[in-house]
Amino acid sequence: GNALVDGIVNTEDIGAYMELLATDAPASSPCTDLDGSESISVYDIALENWCLKNQAVNPNAQCNWPVNIFNPTDTVGLAIANVNFTANYVDIEIRNPRCEVMAYQFGISGVNITDVVSLSYPPDMPVQIGFNTMRGEVFGIYTGDSVLARFISPQDLIRVYFDQLTDSVVCIKSIVDLVNDFGQRTVDEIYGNCVSVPLAPDGFAAVSNRTHLTIMPNPANETAFVNIPEGFENSPTWTLFDAMGRRVKEVNPSNGTNANMIQVDINNLKQGVYFLRLTTADGKSATGRLVKG
Repeated sequence: GNALVDGIVNTEDIGAYMELLATDAPASSPCTDLDGSESISVYDIALENWCLKNQAVNPNAQCNWPVNIFNPTDTVGLAIANVNFTANYVDIEIRNPRCEVMAYQFGISGVNITDVVSLSYPPDMPVQIGFNTMRGEVFGIYTGDSVLARFISPQDLIRVYFDQLTDSVVCIKSIVDLVNDFGQRTVDEIYGNCVSVPLAPDGFAAVSNRTHLTIMPNPANETAFVNIPEGFENSPTWTLFDAMGRRVKEVNPSNGTNANMIQVDINNLKQGVYFLRLTTADGKSATGRLVKG
């Protein structure tokens, strides 16, 4: 369990595990492969966390690896709760009526992931979350004594931001691991449907019209500079949305340092995450994520 390879197993190894899982091809070793599967997943991190939690109560407690326990009586499900194609995010909900949840890892198809944020309640719950864009996976673990409480109805889990669509539907494509508070794998299910991408007026999915805006600096404090993509120079409309997809205002940009760049004044915005959307008269659109520092 010593992911840092410093001879000491502690909570800092959880962060090292998460960084390892975020790589394109996480490499396992006898020291990090706690379930004996010859691969790394959030289950290995959950086993590490479970061990540290037990040792905090009983310093003499021993954790013997490998361990791979499946609990057939606990079922946990995931579903897409909402997709906002304006603000470019997917909300995922979780259904766990029989057990508390310590960790999760699953794949999403149809979008190119750029960021994830926790929607768990309470908002200050200790949780580490991450993602890998190439694999299209997101993962998270509630650390220390923290777990996601069981609830009979579905509850919010995470919000996944994306910069472009890659298919005509957005789906939860697979579940790698769902782990209960005892460090056991649960029965998993995808109980929600895929969400179709809205069609453009020509009848084709609007995927081909999605372009990502480059915004610098990001985060920004007073002024942000935005590169105008090729083909978007013809009288575009600029609209700013908040993280919930609500329109904040129409933006009147000024000229930047060159003909293909505009300057946006964000001095009066509150700190937080925003989305700047450019729309042309012929229906093309491009969106960029902007963080106000």
